[in-house]
Amino acid sequence: MAKSGSDTERLRVLNARAWEQSLSEPEVGERTATEAVELARSLRDLDSEIAALLNRGWSRIVQADYQHAQDDLEIALRLAQEVDPGPDTRCKLHNALGAAFHGKSELGKAIGAYQESLAIAERTHLPLRQIAALNNLGEVEMDLGHVGSARGLFEQAERLLEQYPDRETEVVVFSNLGDLAMREDDLEEAERFFAAAREAAEEVGDRFNEGELLSRLGVLAARRGDAASAERYHTESIRMAQDVRSPVIRASALMNLGDLHRQLDQPEMARVVYEQAREHAEEINARHLSYRLHRRLAELAEERDDLAMALTDYKRYMFLKSELQDEWTEHRLQDLTRTIEAERLRMVGEIAQEITATLDLDEILERIYRRINRVLDAKVFSIGLYDAEHNALEYPLVIENGRRGEPRRVPVEPGTSFGAWVVEHHEAVIIEDLRAQYGEYLNAYPQAPEAQGDFSGLYMPLTVKDRLVGVLSVQTTRLHAYSELDIRIVRTLAAFLAIAIDNSLIIDRVTVLNRLMVQEKDELRQAYEQISELANRDHLTGLANRRMFQQYVAAHLERRRDSREPLAILFIDLDQFKPINDTYGHQAGDRVLQEVAARLTAETRTNDLVGRIGGDEFVVVLPEGASVHAVEATAAKVKAAVERPIVIADSGGRFTGEVCVSASTGYARFPDNGTSYDQLVRHADAVMYGEKRARA
Repeated sequence: MAKSGSDTERLRVLNARAWEQSLSEPEVGERTATEAVELARSLRDLDSEIAALLNRGWSRIVQADYQHAQDDLEIALRLAQEVDPGPDTRCKLHNALGAAFHGKSELGKAIGAYQESLAIAERTHLPLRQIAALNNLGEVEMDLGHVGSARGLFEQAERLLEQYPDRETEVVVFSNLGDLAMREDDLEEAERFFAAAREAAEEVGDRFNEGELLSRLGVLAARRGDAASAERYHTESIRMAQDVRSPVIRASALMNLGDLHRQLDQPEMARVVYEQAREHAEEINARHLSYRLHRRLAELAEERDDLAMALTDYKRYMFLKSELQDEWTEHRLQDLTRTIEAERLRMVGEIAQEITATLDLDEILERIYRRINRVLDAKVFSIGLYDAEHNALEYPLVIENGRRGEPRRVPVEPGTSFGAWVVEHHEAVIIEDLRAQYGEYLNAYPQAPEAQGDFSGLYMPLTVKDRLVGVLSVQTTRLHAYSELDIRIVRTLAAFLAIAIDNSLIIDRVTVLNRLMVQEKDELRQAYEQISELANRDHLTGLANRRMFQQYVAAHLERRRDSREPLAILFIDLDQFKPINDTYGHQAGDRVLQEVAARLTAETRTNDLVGRIGGDEFVVVLPEGASVHAVEATAAKVKAAVERPIVIADSGGRFTGEVCVSASTGYARFPDNGTSYDQLVRHADAVMYGEKRARA
């Protein structure tokens, strides 16, 4: 069909209208975009067909029709291989595809699509597309419970938004920053961000995100104790979700409304609302909402002694949770690295496998009892389970001098025990010298017999998705008994143990409801055995560890075997770091390492890999733009960032002072300085230590 000027103009108008309607009137937007798709195909206008498929995909995402949206977007991406629609459209296509995967709870695929959008935006200098991708990546991290990573992504998006203001973009960025602040109990900051987001949403007519924002305002009002406002916000959110045909917002708002009814001691009303939310969530296969709703419904059924219904909901909750377990585990177990001594790593791995191979709490504790002293000096070892209802720690396992003691119950009262401090602050307590440090945590010096001589202790929170399940403690009668390696091992055991305990408690409750749950024990065990795989990130800093660094470089070298496209490895070694540990303690040293990691991440590109491969050794891999000039410029930039003064504080968060470290750097480029991983590492290492010797 020959193109006419009127057809071309009509097609342009249809696409512009469909884009505007996608968030405010998605059903209308889908019809408009479908008309544009058909017209573009009749005119054989591939650019316009790509735009129309993108618009229809977004309209379908808003309506939670994720599979059809995915189909549209994948067709558009195939067409984009035939005709280049431009980087802005390609960013939008990948971002929308990520949203479709996210809606289907296929989080790994969502991350991949968002990262592709971000890479294109960075290469082609599209700041608004960068902001969108960063924001969406942060939302996935929030769904995974990885709040620290989410914060970094949201704050990076906010910094870009300050340079390139855009009212439509402000809606989602400010809304997510408000949600983050609310999770961290900064209600005033949350209210400020939510108000800014709502103002922007009303100004640009973004009724889809405004609907989601209203329910967040309802949660905030409930946290403030304003139940009337909370109910009004949730109701407005549900009404707006109905107007824009968004079942996912409706399901989320109903779940939050149900939570409000539970808070107001209205269990029957909560159950009715949860059931409505569950139906909407399951219609669109929103597993990240469904599993939460089944848990809430199971708890309500158990409270009214409807054990059969409670069992059914618990089973469904466990099934959905196990489906998502891989993604949760990956973000929860970011700890031991290849720098740990081989034999101790093997022992920790054995213990991890043993405690995660059973869902029986007594068996878990018995296995810990048999094996712990092979790894640590533990004159006293205990595990306390937190009873939130009675605000107490139940200790089913206490080992003193190799003998298992009687279970005990300790009330959680501020200033009375290190365990109470951990429960109150959800943070670890590391005691190197009890006499010197007890005043930071306790009202008086402890009277326990083991505390009358030299004493060191580690007290770790056992947490699952920021929820405290207990406290793990290790104590001995020596000063400064536990090294940084010991602390990391205990943190790792705490991560495995928290998951194992949490799962076993859930199973215990289900077993009490009905012994039929025992038949599913083998299937559940197989799901949780995946926990034993170690993550690829450094526990302290969140950066890539040595194993991930090596695998990343090796993979890129393999891809460059024929093209010989340059790649660079930059080594950074901290000078004057040991005196910080010696003078201020390991907590200050950890603070310095975390700050250095943050600065390296901020000063490098998103597609550069930043890693920590040793105590004070860092690395940056530059897979693109690895010219000598670019690498030397990056080295100078990160060196300057690292050498800025770093503020340190004591364990109570009080300002202590500033410290400075210097950095030695060295780099190697493929293929100029080597063609294998080992050759490049040796070259970069030699250059770095040459610089270090020159500075000595």
